[in-house]
Amino acid sequence: MRRLLWLVPVAAVPLIGALVVALQPAALDVGGPTHPTALFSGSAPASPAARSAGAQGTGNPDDSLGAPPSLSVSLPPAPNPSTAPATAGPTGPDPAGSDPAGSDPAGSNSGGSDPGRSGPRPTKGSPATSPAPTVPGVVLQSFDVGACSSTAWRSRFAVDYIAGNGTSLSAVHGSGIDGLGCAARIQLNPGDERLEFRGEPGQLDGRTRYYGVALRLDPSFPMDTNTVLFQFVNTNGAGAFAPPLQMTLQQGNLQFWSYSTPTGQIDDSKQTVQYRRLWHTPAATGVWLRFVVGVVWSSSPGRGQVSLDYQGAAVLAPTHVSTLYSYGNGGPEPVYWKFGVYGGGTAPGPRIVDFAWFRVGTSAAAVAP
Repeated sequence: MRRLLWLVPVAAVPLIGALVVALQPAALDVGGPTHPTALFSGSAPASPAARSAGAQGTGNPDDSLGAPPSLSVSLPPAPNPSTAPATAGPTGPDPAGSDPAGSDPAGSNSGGSDPGRSGPRPTKGSPATSPAPTVPGVVLQSFDVGACSSTAWRSRFAVDYIAGNGTSLSAVHGSGIDGLGCAARIQLNPGDERLEFRGEPGQLDGRTRYYGVALRLDPSFPMDTNTVLFQFVNTNGAGAFAPPLQMTLQQGNLQFWSYSTPTGQIDDSKQTVQYRRLWHTPAATGVWLRFVVGVVWSSSPGRGQVSLDYQGAAVLAPTHVSTLYSYGNGGPEPVYWKFGVYGGGTAPGPRIVDFAWFRVGTSAAAVAP
């Protein structure tokens, strides 16, 4: 199977290792701003086998599609937890109202306990727009870190990896959120491309879903690398894969991206891909970074929406973007989630990231770490 990797660093467009076969074509001015890195899944899924963390960053989307966005970041004061902004989530309907096609491959902890968590869940406010009563929602899928066994995780979850240089998955006891429970530690060594957990592809068009993630970058993490931490990937069933949404770490900054094409279809050549950076902020190591992504899944940019909470505060209000690619006949393609460590094989390392939380649900409250 083919493996593709988009990687466009700050000043040039280098070839990235033997495993990298596709590059973003646009040339860069070395004196200009940084163009997005687009690292993405390029083959069929594999078989199951510091700075202040309170800085909320810039949540105004770069509206000029395809234009190289600036990496300049204006840091507001760290938010006061007692006055943190209300949660902003997508406002679209969920006509299906049920678990999406493509059930939890693990079949685990769907709505059960919160391993590795102490104290009550933080109370989220009403959406910033279209106020509505807060509802607890339903957890549809959950990565059960409580198993605290890499063997159990590998047997219950699908894992994608291209690694032959000692890259590892291990369970770290007593190292979960708030210092309790367990965390899944992924160490990606130099020369290796990825190790990621993934869900099964499902048809989510028209549905609203929320995704909660908690991860911690090791203090030794090389911040000048380009790495994907979690993403949502479309597949057209014919060997082409591309992420409409992706969270990356680029040159020391967390960056949340929307990718699309003029036709709405996956462009396997990358020639027409349009990049839109929705949010960015300096990354912090050694602390838990908590995200809630809300998505209204749609191949229509007028219907699709995405929102983002970071460290308990709303940093991206509901924003209309196309959240799905479409088939040639216009029908939406299936999408699946991935989280882990994905980067170029020639990047320095090791890159070590702990994951203590990943949930999919019908409300922000149901999935928030």
